[in-house]
Parts: sequence; structure tokens; C-alpha cells
Amino acid sequence: MPSLQCDLSCSFCMYNASSDQTDILDIKKTAAFIEKWDWDLINQVGFYGGEPSINLPLYQNFMDLIPKSVSKFIITNGTWSTNYVKMMKFLNFFCKNSLYVIISGTDEHKPYQNLDVLKIIKHQFPEQVRLKEGDVIHPMGRAKHIKSVCGSYCQEDVRNLRLAIHPSGNILFQNCHGDYPIVQTIDDPFDGIHIRAREAALQCSIQKRRSYETLLSF
Repeated sequence: MPSLQCDLSCSFCMYNASSDQTDILDIKKTAAFIEKWDWDLINQVGFYGGEPSINLPLYQNFMDLIPKSVSKFIITNGTWSTNYVKMMKFLNFFCKNSLYVIISGTDEHKPYQNLDVLKIIKHQFPEQVRLKEGDVIHPMGRAKHIKSVCGSYCQEDVRNLRLAIHPSGNILFQNCHGDYPIVQTIDDPFDGIHIRAREAALQCSIQKRRSYETLLSF
């Protein structure tokens, strides 16, 4: 997550992304951290924020840290579809980096998208572009008001472990339906990160379950 800067300020944003966000992920620390990675453990690398399309040069700098042979995806709100120049810049970026593109489709995103254009792009790149119809919203950031009961989803999930490097330098565990727990920082070693991630998820799940049981006892 190179930046949380965004051209929208959606009420459900779990990262409080907006145009006021100015923090940027430290690229030198990121490069040093990536040098420690065991690529045999990496399935895919994603880029999101924030909205990537409003600062493509920044995202390109981080993308250049990843070997070209590694599968990459990007998550975007699709607002670039309403402006021809922005659209062409994003499409060139997408093609240059051989990205899988995930375009959000929530009710708060759609008014700022040109859906006809997005459908044409999807038709032209059926295997590389995904138009989402909605998102699972977690109770964090501006979405803290959303009611959610922890179902220990992180303990049952058999998908790949999903971790995010936040602009703060914290690494978040994202196989979760709640507030993403911090696993470690970007300054800590990569070796053993999957073990620390599972332990952080377990402790978070235990704490949430205890809080819920306490609530039920009143």
C-alpha cells in the first residue's frame, strides 16, 4: 500500500483513504524488506491504497521492486474511466506491468465511474480485468460503525496468507473479517513471518471472542 491518498472519500473506507492522506510508504525500507523475501513463499503481489491511478509514478517505483516473473494485481476505484487522458495512462500502466486489474463496484464508487467504458475494457481484456459488484466491509477506519461478530474466519481460512505493508510501516494480517491485526513492522525480518501472522491472528481471535462472550454475559 504505497499511499492512502485517494480521489474519493467513501464512508465505508477501512483505511480512511482520502485526498488529505499524505503518508507514503518508505521505498528504501520496502526495498530492504523485499530483499529478505523467500520468493518460493510468494504467490502474488498486489498494489492498492488509496487509489493508485492518481499517482502512477509512485506505484511504478514500488512495482519495479518486484521481479517481472511474479504475478501482480492492482485494486482501483475506476474513477479514471471518466477521463480519456487518465484512462489511457492507466491502461498503459496496466499493460506495461502485465497486471490483473480489480475494479471496485460499490454503490459509492459507481457514480464516479463510466460503466460503459469499464465494460468495454473488460470485454477487451476478459482474463485480466475483473469488475466487482461489491466488497466485504470490515469494521475499521471510517467503517468502524459497521456491526460485526468475529467468527474466527482467520483460523478456518485455507486460502493463501494475505499480508499488507501499510504506509506506516506496519504489516497487517488481512485474512480477516474484522480489524486487521498488526503482525510486525517492515523493519523486522521476513523469516518466520507466516508463523508470526498466524499467531497474531490467533491472539486477535481469542481476544475478540472473549470480548463478545463478556458482552453476552451482561
